[in-house]
Amino acid sequence: MPNKDKLKEITLYLKDEDSTTLLAEHLAPLILSPGDDGSVGAHIHLKGDLGAGKTHLARSLLRACGVTGRIKSPSYA
Repeated sequence: MPNKDKLKEITLYLKDEDSTTLLAEHLAPLILSPGDDGSVGAHIHLKGDLGAGKTHLARSLLRACGVTGRIKSPSYA
């Protein structure tokens, strides 16, 4: 596990839903790859105004990781 002192906030501005989906598709293999300890996964904290695309990113990321079925909004889950 990385040292919490080294964790940084990253701010991204994506121009549209296609860009958001593409980001999710690039992140999925990183999340699914085993780390040094053999575990997989990540902690991703989304912050933004209503309509900023948080749900679209979460859904796209879960789909890219192979999740099927209904995916509820993480803001209201």
